[in-house]
Amino acid sequence: MFQGIRTIEYCLKNFASPFHSTYSIRKVVLHRGKLNKSFHWFQRFKTVDRCTKNAPQYPFYLTYSIREVSCWKCGIENSDNFYCENCNVLQEPDFKQNYFDLFGLQLSYNIDSPNLISKYHKLQIAFHPDKHSNKSEKEKEISEKYSSLINKAYATLSNPLQRGLYILKMKGSPINEEGTSSNDSQLLIEILDWNDDIDSMDDAREASKITAKLNQIISDLTKEISEAFDQNDIEKARILLNKMKYYTNVWQKLKVKKQNLGIPSD
Repeated sequence: MFQGIRTIEYCLKNFASPFHSTYSIRKVVLHRGKLNKSFHWFQRFKTVDRCTKNAPQYPFYLTYSIREVSCWKCGIENSDNFYCENCNVLQEPDFKQNYFDLFGLQLSYNIDSPNLISKYHKLQIAFHPDKHSNKSEKEKEISEKYSSLINKAYATLSNPLQRGLYILKMKGSPINEEGTSSNDSQLLIEILDWNDDIDSMDDAREASKITAKLNQIISDLTKEISEAFDQNDIEKARILLNKMKYYTNVWQKLKVKKQNLGIPSD
């Protein structure tokens, strides 16, 4: 919807009436100039994170992200995210950019896995250090940063638990990843029962049954979490993700036990 908007002036012009919206634009180019009497002079910057109605005396309230977009080599300003438009050298990654934007995906818990994998492979090929082995030391260093960032982003988005925790963090409602406890006594009893079952497990047939049951529970939790995010019910999503953390730990324990018994992992 907002992909055609290239400047903030254009945004203000096209949305003169009061509105409330949140969006991200990856290649906004704003040259030096006043937006209106309510704003200061700005330098050129790349992204607009939020544009929403504010006090009556101000038509819009802008929360914006300022990033240095001058090329580290030639000093020319450019709007491209990865390569300088003038000298075509690889630019420093924007570590403030969220993982969904990095992969060109909509911010949503319900993710298209094949599409994510496809984009991951394309980015890895484009920024793999081997592809930049004949470049300058600076570009080699930058390509290694991109490769690390891409791997970390993919590991997060491809994992239902980590993806949910990441979205909660983006929405300002993070769950402490260490030492998380639950006041749900029934859940704690269930987890203890699962741990007992795994401890007493001694053959492949029993392992197969436990694995199938756990996979089904995690699959059902994934669907419930997706629905909670779709309904913007952050508190429910937090509760479900906390529950998923417990079951993920149980699944990891099962994996270790199967390895100790010499049972192949599914």
